[in-house]
Parts: sequence; C-alpha cells; structure tokens
Amino acid sequence: MNGHTTLVHKLKHFAIAATLAIYSTGSWGNYGDFATLLPQGSEMGFILRAADGSVLAEHNADKLMLPASTLKLLTATAAWLELGPEFRYYTRLYVGEVSHGVAEGDLVIQMSGDPTFTRADLYRLLQQVKQVGIHTIKGRLIFDDQLFSGYDRARGWPWDDLGVCFAAPTSAVMLDSNCVRVALEPHAEAVTVKKASHIPLVIRSEIRNLPMGPLCPLELYVEKQVYKLSGCTDKKTTLALALDQPKHYVSAVIKQQLAELNIALLERGDQDQVITSQVAQHHSVTLPKLLQRVLSRSDNLISDSLLRTMGAKTYQIGSFQAGIRALEETLSKQLPLDLGSSDLYDGSGLSRYNLISPRTLSALLNLWQQDERLQPLMAMLPVAGQSGTLRYRAGTAQLGGKLRAKTGSFQQVANIAGFIDTADKDNLVVVQFINGINGNREQTKQQITEFEQALFQCIHFRCFQNN
Repeated sequence: MNGHTTLVHKLKHFAIAATLAIYSTGSWGNYGDFATLLPQGSEMGFILRAADGSVLAEHNADKLMLPASTLKLLTATAAWLELGPEFRYYTRLYVGEVSHGVAEGDLVIQMSGDPTFTRADLYRLLQQVKQVGIHTIKGRLIFDDQLFSGYDRARGWPWDDLGVCFAAPTSAVMLDSNCVRVALEPHAEAVTVKKASHIPLVIRSEIRNLPMGPLCPLELYVEKQVYKLSGCTDKKTTLALALDQPKHYVSAVIKQQLAELNIALLERGDQDQVITSQVAQHHSVTLPKLLQRVLSRSDNLISDSLLRTMGAKTYQIGSFQAGIRALEETLSKQLPLDLGSSDLYDGSGLSRYNLISPRTLSALLNLWQQDERLQPLMAMLPVAGQSGTLRYRAGTAQLGGKLRAKTGSFQQVANIAGFIDTADKDNLVVVQFINGINGNREQTKQQITEFEQALFQCIHFRCFQNN
C-alpha cells in the first residue's frame, strides 16, 4: 500500500471512530502530512483559526499564492462597506426638448456598468420613451459611459481567455453580461454557426468537421467586428463568446429595438447642442442580491464592475487600479485589515498576477465572524453539497451544510476559504490554497478530491494538531 493510499485509509478509520465519538482534540492530524496527498509538484498553503482569531493549525500560511476566485471575498467585503446594501446600478435615457412627439437633439443613454442589464431590460427602457409620446428623435445615439476609464480588462488576464464569457470586458456599457451564445453544427466537412436572428454579430466559421484535440482546438479571432472561428469539432457545441466591442454591439441592439417600437432615430449630427432631460430609467437589484451572485456563483463580471464602481466613487476614476486602491483603503480604514504584501490587480481573481497569503484571507474571515456589519455576508457563501460552486464539489460533499466557503479554481489552482462547523459545534475559519497543479494529468482531479475529503473530515472531527 503506497503512502497516498495509506493516509486516505487511515483517515477513513479515523472518521469512523470519530463518528462514534471516540476522538480527542489534537489526536491525529499533522498538516504537513496532507501535502503528500497532493499531485506531484503542487504546493499547499493552509490555516485554521478559531472564532477568537487564535491559530489552531497552519502550513505555509504566510506564503503568497494565487487566490483565484477566493479574492472575491475581499471585493464583496469592500463593496458592502463602501457602497452599502442599498446600492443599485442605474441606466438612464435622455432626450432633448419634445414637441408633438418629436425630440430634438441626440438620444443619450447613460450606462454605469450594470452587469445584470439584459436585452429585455433595454426594451422596457425604450418602451418608456414610447410611452411619453415620442415617435421621432432628431439626433444620434450617444453613450454616456464616462463612469469607467482605462482598460476594460485587468492586467494578468490570459489572452486566450478573453474570447470566452467568464472573461467578458468589464465596461460601463453592458448587455446580457457582454456575452452571446451560438451553436456549432457539423455538416459533412464543414461546421456552420447558428445564432439567433436578433444577434447583430458577423460570425464566420472556418472550423473543420474533425475531432477536436490538442493539435486542433477551437480558436477565435476578432477583426473589424468580424468574429472568425477556426479549429476542429465533430460534435454539436454551444459557445459563449465575449463581446469584443460592447458599445458597437449595444448600439446595434438599440437601433433594432427602436425600429420594433416604431421610433425613428434620424441620426443627424448637424443640429445644435441641446439640453437633454431624463425620459426613462432602469435600476438593478440591490447590492445583497448582487453579492449573492458574486459569492455563490462566483460571478466575475459583477465582481469587477463593483471594483471599478468603488474606484469611481472614491477617486472619480473608474479604473481597475483606482478600484484596487479604494478596496485597500476601505478594508484598512473601516475594519481594519492589514493586506500585508498582497498584490492585487482585479476584483474577480481572474488575473494571474494576484497574490495573497492564506493568513491574510483568514484574518478577513475572522472579521466576518466578529464584526456585526459583515455577518450578513456569511449567508451568501456556497454550502457544501447544497448550493453554488460547492454544490457538486466531490471533495467537500460529505460535509453537507457544515461547510460554507468561497471556492477559487483555475487549471493550476484549487482553493477554498470559508467556515466549517466541527463535530463539537465550533465554527472555525479555514483557508486551503493549492497552487501549481498540473491540470493536464488525468489523475489530478481524483487526487485533489481525496485530499479535500481527508483534510475536511479531519477538521470537522478535530483531528488536528498545530505544526
């Protein structure tokens, strides 16, 4: 029996004994041993804290590591403190003076980076224009998107992720999560692209009807608003494509919908500048519902939009850099939380430049336990085996409702940070970082699952000792 199997076998025997209440604190686990369960070459950072902040066990707790989506815990906390639970995103329409159904001047749409704004919301917004009696607009379509500035994607986002929806641009102008879905249908030697008729994108397929593999993956190129797909597939496939130029896309959708509502947009640019007034408004849900999606579903777009919104509020600069500065200032002054040597680049954790230590993240979660202002955030976390990104995570499923935690996953990363209930009714903070995983190895997923099963059963039954 090899060392990997021996340790898993040992834990199973321990868990049975613990179920029968034959256990004692500090009786078995040494956290250095758990690293032997991990895939070769990977690295573990770990810390376990009691509710009073005391450290019960740790391993590489001060090592700076990739947090992936566990970084959203920082973003959610700062947004909760800085923006407040009543915060909403607003989208507004303005027109010039209206006489006999004709609006002089431009149609101005003011967009504030609402990541939940949908095509249906846009249609209802334009319906309000119709309802006030406007049938003609003597002007152009103008976007007021000045709330955000700088790049719409953060430093350290992998270039080969930028065409897929989980890395959609975090722009002030947003619609349907800045994402469109299309279907690939193989026919003979060609593969065609099927999209809804209302999607105003030009998509060309150069995909071959052959099995997809490492030597012929699907690839996307965007050039002059033309989306070009190449590579191989011999199966029906649905693709979620990130918008390359959201403003161009949303402009086309607005013009479609104006035509459906029989509102003429004359697109004249020769008229004098006129004073506009608001004729329509849409608002998003409030911050608690937004953060529910951030923490439970790990929504990247909402996370990064909230970050840029904090930058705009604090510094009147809605950039990623200003958002990070606002986040750091909020956490240090309103809690306080010392971020130490952490290096942050976005609010979602997508950037491969982000670095933070397990100790720092555990200190934040301790504040969630101790600070009444932050305790509502705990209920928004996924629950093992029940909800969010922990619903189907095999390594923690056996804990059921005893673990609430944020996950963070890349091909090379498997992280968990949250709260675990012990068999003797304590609620502990746990942060598990695993970095350096070779995600291309077939056995990796099983090894991570076995590691997490062993680790979290050990914590639940208090088999640990400090090391």
